[in-house]
Amino acid sequence: MVALLSEYRANCPDKVLLFAGGADSAPPKILAMRFDDYFSAASPRAVLALMLALAQAGCGGRPYERPPAPIADAWPATGYKVGSQSPRELDWRDFFQDPRLRAMIALGLEHNRDLALAMNRIEEARAAYGLASAEKLPNVALTGSAPQSAQSKSIAGGVEKTNFQSFDLKMSLVSYELDFWGRISGMSDAARARLAGTEAASRAVRLTVIAEIANAYYSRLDLTARTGLLGEVIAAREQTRNLMQQAFEQGAVSKLEILQAEAVLETSRGELSAMQTQLNTTSNYLTFLTGHKADDLPPGYSLAAQRLDAAFSYDLPSEILLKRPDVMASEQRLIEARANVDAARAAFFPRILLTAGFGLASLSLGKLFSADGRGAWNFIPNFTMPLFDGGRASGSVDLATARENIAVADYERTIQIAFREVADLLAAQAGVARQRRAVESAWVVQQQRAIATEARFRGGSASYIEVLDVMREELAAAQQLSSMRRAELTNATLLYKALGGGLDVVER
Repeated sequence: MVALLSEYRANCPDKVLLFAGGADSAPPKILAMRFDDYFSAASPRAVLALMLALAQAGCGGRPYERPPAPIADAWPATGYKVGSQSPRELDWRDFFQDPRLRAMIALGLEHNRDLALAMNRIEEARAAYGLASAEKLPNVALTGSAPQSAQSKSIAGGVEKTNFQSFDLKMSLVSYELDFWGRISGMSDAARARLAGTEAASRAVRLTVIAEIANAYYSRLDLTARTGLLGEVIAAREQTRNLMQQAFEQGAVSKLEILQAEAVLETSRGELSAMQTQLNTTSNYLTFLTGHKADDLPPGYSLAAQRLDAAFSYDLPSEILLKRPDVMASEQRLIEARANVDAARAAFFPRILLTAGFGLASLSLGKLFSADGRGAWNFIPNFTMPLFDGGRASGSVDLATARENIAVADYERTIQIAFREVADLLAAQAGVARQRRAVESAWVVQQQRAIATEARFRGGSASYIEVLDVMREELAAAQQLSSMRRAELTNATLLYKALGGGLDVVER
């Protein structure tokens, strides 16, 4: 018993005990003190009173304390500050302005199979939590029986046979465990944490689906714009090649210039074919993400006209990561592991099972509910005290403790990854915006240069090779500008996701 009290004392040092005490001749009184204070002055008589108090109060397990986050209080300064609203308070319908994109995201949230799988896992975890919680309640059953038997004995001149028949109907309590030490509560707490973790993981999947659809949509717009640019360039080069062919027949240009024009044209056609393949692949991926192909979507904006509502602040404390769904899921796994440790430690304590029943019995079915029916009852308390199990109980505690330590490390690692992800995206957001503006200026310069070079070529002061070089650089600048616009939108979307965008908004 001393070992049991020591284990209880280790698990519940701050437990306040209320019970009756006093000498035999003195009236009982109510004592209230911390476990440590009472344990130090416990007498044999007091130990019995203590055991009764523990039977009534039980131990609810160790109080949970969130491990300190192994990250800085704030992200590195980037000089990129916009607005004051938290991303968590900005719904995705307000963040994304393109009506076609919003319709696709709505389709994805309704039909995406990854999200459907996550929602089904929530139902699975909820059912498991219901089963674990049901262990706290007694199992009551109504049973009936009609046994028959025969007995024979030898008498003078033959054998006498006696038949016995009875009927009974009984309400029974089947093996109900009194959860004094928190074993069943620990398993229920673990199941509840598993459910909360699954719900947080589903929110992470939801955010991922939104971000993936948006990024695939921007990629398709980028490929569409670049394909259109390349198609216009190919059409212009075909027209120029035809004019040069006529000039060659008149001796105005050389064969080398004709071959160069043909080589550039065929190269552009190959690039167009590869880009169209990427466009088809991206469209297929977007259909997969939405889970539903719809042809009646509203018209959308071009890539250059895309705008994101960046009215939220990036100058936020790193504490916001504690509400990120993947971090919340990791923390719930930690809580689950702690509850499993508490349940495993409870195996060192006695288990008390109650079996009881009350019913009616009669020799005939017709008299079962009449005055001739006899009442029957039973009450069987069962006490099991672990003495020797070959180390199974201690091994279970060691295993559960090791898993708790793993969960702590996983939680800390998840927070560190989230912090680095946000820090990288914040740094990239400022850099990508500056790079996009620089590329946009370079594209304007290349346009002006192309106009001037083509005028010189028509005036005979520039060769066609110069024109081809300038056209190639202009196309590269236009395609790079399209890619930078897509990169800026993608980075903003990923940052919105990394900061837990829209999770504090009530679903419309």
